[in-house]
Amino acid sequence: MARLALIDDSAFARLRLKQYFTNQAHEFLEADCAEKGLELISREAPDIIFLDLLMPGIGGMGALKALKGENNQIPVIVITSDVQKGVKQECISLGAVDVLNKPPDRKELLSLVDKILSNKGE
Repeated sequence: MARLALIDDSAFARLRLKQYFTNQAHEFLEADCAEKGLELISREAPDIIFLDLLMPGIGGMGALKALKGENNQIPVIVITSDVQKGVKQECISLGAVDVLNKPPDRKELLSLVDKILSNKGE
Protein backbone atom coordinates (compact mmCIF):
# COMPACT_ATOMS: atom_id res chain seq x y z
CA MET A 1 0.00 0.00 0.00
CA ALA A 2 1.30 3.42 -0.98
CA ARG A 3 0.51 6.83 0.47
CA LEU A 4 -0.61 9.17 -2.30
CA ALA A 5 -0.85 12.93 -1.74
CA LEU A 6 -3.52 14.64 -3.85
CA ILE A 7 -2.98 18.39 -3.98
CA ASP A 8 -5.69 20.13 -6.00
CA ASP A 9 -8.14 22.91 -5.20
CA SER A 10 -10.89 20.95 -6.95
CA ALA A 11 -12.61 18.41 -4.69
CA PHE A 12 -14.01 16.80 -7.85
CA ALA A 13 -10.52 16.34 -9.31
CA ARG A 14 -9.30 14.75 -6.07
CA LEU A 15 -12.32 12.42 -5.99
CA ARG A 16 -11.77 11.42 -9.60
CA LEU A 17 -8.13 10.56 -8.92
CA LYS A 18 -9.12 8.40 -5.95
CA GLN A 19 -11.63 6.59 -8.18
CA TYR A 20 -8.80 5.64 -10.56
CA PHE A 21 -7.37 3.52 -7.74
CA THR A 22 -10.57 1.83 -6.52
CA ASN A 23 -9.09 -1.66 -6.92
CA GLN A 24 -5.92 -0.79 -5.03
CA ALA A 25 -5.47 -0.34 -1.28
CA HIS A 26 -3.67 3.00 -1.25
CA GLU A 27 -3.95 5.63 1.44
CA PHE A 28 -4.94 9.09 0.19
CA LEU A 29 -3.75 12.31 1.77
CA GLU A 30 -5.50 15.44 0.49
CA ALA A 31 -4.87 19.17 0.42
CA ASP A 32 -6.90 21.86 -1.34
CA CYS A 33 -4.03 24.31 -1.90
CA ALA A 34 -0.28 24.23 -2.40
CA GLU A 35 0.51 25.70 1.02
CA LYS A 36 -1.47 23.00 2.82
CA GLY A 37 0.02 20.44 0.45
CA LEU A 38 3.57 21.42 1.40
CA GLU A 39 2.68 21.09 5.09
CA LEU A 40 1.10 17.69 4.40
CA ILE A 41 4.16 16.48 2.50
CA SER A 42 6.48 17.61 5.27
CA ARG A 43 4.37 15.97 7.97
CA GLU A 44 3.30 12.74 6.23
CA ALA A 45 6.08 11.93 3.69
CA PRO A 46 3.85 10.34 1.02
CA ASP A 47 5.20 7.93 -1.60
CA ILE A 48 3.90 9.96 -4.56
CA ILE A 49 2.61 13.50 -4.91
CA PHE A 50 -0.11 14.42 -7.44
CA LEU A 51 0.01 18.17 -7.95
CA ASP A 52 -2.26 20.57 -9.82
CA LEU A 53 -0.65 23.76 -11.11
CA LEU A 54 -3.56 26.20 -11.29
CA MET A 55 -4.52 26.87 -7.67
CA PRO A 56 -4.87 30.00 -5.54
CA GLY A 57 -1.90 31.13 -3.46
CA ILE A 58 1.55 30.00 -4.55
CA GLY A 59 0.00 27.40 -6.86
CA GLY A 60 1.57 24.20 -8.05
CA MET A 61 4.56 25.88 -9.69
CA GLY A 62 5.38 27.60 -6.39
CA ALA A 63 5.07 24.25 -4.62
CA LEU A 64 7.42 22.61 -7.14
CA LYS A 65 9.98 25.39 -6.58
CA ALA A 66 9.69 24.97 -2.80
CA LEU A 67 10.10 21.20 -3.07
CA LYS A 68 13.15 21.58 -5.30
CA GLY A 69 14.64 24.02 -2.79
CA GLU A 70 14.20 21.36 -0.10
CA ASN A 71 15.83 18.67 -2.30
CA ASN A 72 12.57 16.72 -2.42
CA GLN A 73 13.03 13.04 -3.25
CA ILE A 74 9.32 12.18 -3.41
CA PRO A 75 8.13 11.64 -7.01
CA VAL A 76 5.79 14.41 -8.18
CA ILE A 77 3.26 13.88 -10.97
CA VAL A 78 1.79 17.15 -12.18
CA ILE A 79 -1.81 16.86 -13.40
CA THR A 80 -2.98 20.10 -14.97
CA SER A 81 -5.18 21.71 -17.57
CA ASP A 82 -2.26 24.01 -18.52
CA VAL A 83 -0.89 22.06 -21.48
CA GLN A 84 1.69 24.51 -22.80
CA LYS A 85 4.97 22.87 -23.81
CA GLY A 86 7.02 25.46 -21.88
CA VAL A 87 5.04 24.77 -18.70
CA LYS A 88 5.69 21.04 -19.00
CA GLN A 89 9.41 21.65 -19.52
CA GLU A 90 9.55 23.95 -16.49
CA CYS A 91 7.80 21.35 -14.31
CA ILE A 92 10.27 18.66 -15.39
CA SER A 93 13.21 21.01 -14.73
CA LEU A 94 11.80 21.60 -11.24
CA GLY A 95 11.79 17.87 -10.52
CA ALA A 96 8.40 16.57 -11.66
CA VAL A 97 8.50 12.97 -12.89
CA ASP A 98 5.85 13.68 -15.52
CA VAL A 99 3.14 16.15 -16.48
CA LEU A 100 -0.26 14.78 -17.45
CA ASN A 101 -3.20 16.66 -18.92
CA LYS A 102 -6.46 16.87 -16.97
CA PRO A 103 -8.23 14.58 -16.85
CA PRO A 104 -5.42 12.05 -17.09
CA ASP A 105 -5.80 8.81 -19.00
CA ARG A 106 -6.48 6.16 -16.35
CA LYS A 107 -4.24 3.48 -17.90
CA GLU A 108 -1.38 5.93 -18.39
CA LEU A 109 -1.64 7.19 -14.82
CA LEU A 110 -1.84 3.72 -13.26
CA SER A 111 1.10 2.55 -15.35
CA LEU A 112 3.19 5.53 -14.24
CA VAL A 113 2.30 4.97 -10.58
CA ASP A 114 3.12 1.24 -10.85
CA LYS A 115 6.48 2.09 -12.42
CA ILE A 116 7.33 4.59 -9.67
CA LEU A 117 6.29 2.22 -6.88
CA SER A 118 8.19 -0.72 -8.36
CA ASN A 119 11.33 1.45 -8.52
CA LYS A 120 10.82 2.29 -4.83
CA GLY A 121 10.46 -1.38 -3.94
CA GLU A 122 6.74 -1.23 -3.09
